[in-house]
Amino acid sequence: MKTSWYLDTGALPDHLWARLRVHSDGPCEIVDADGQSYWFPDLVAASDWLQHDDYALLADLGAPEEGAAAVRPPAEWPPPTRGQDAGGDSADDEA
Repeated sequence: MKTSWYLDTGALPDHLWARLRVHSDGPCEIVDADGQSYWFPDLVAASDWLQHDDYALLADLGAPEEGAAAVRPPAEWPPPTRGQDAGGDSADDEA
């Protein structure tokens, strides 16, 4: 499974994240900043959704000298929601 992180460019300077996971058998899951999960049959469909919602791949957001290196995905994902304990997957498996 490959994991990539995206930022909503329309929300900058706020950091609204989306995590894309591409499973080895093809399906893709996106979890957005609201903790909503979306499933797609393949990477093309998932990429179309991300592009339509103004998300950009973190790695494509500029050179390190422009400050992109200081932006890191959240340590907890999905983000905690109101009334729930914090928890979730680690960002350590970032691709």
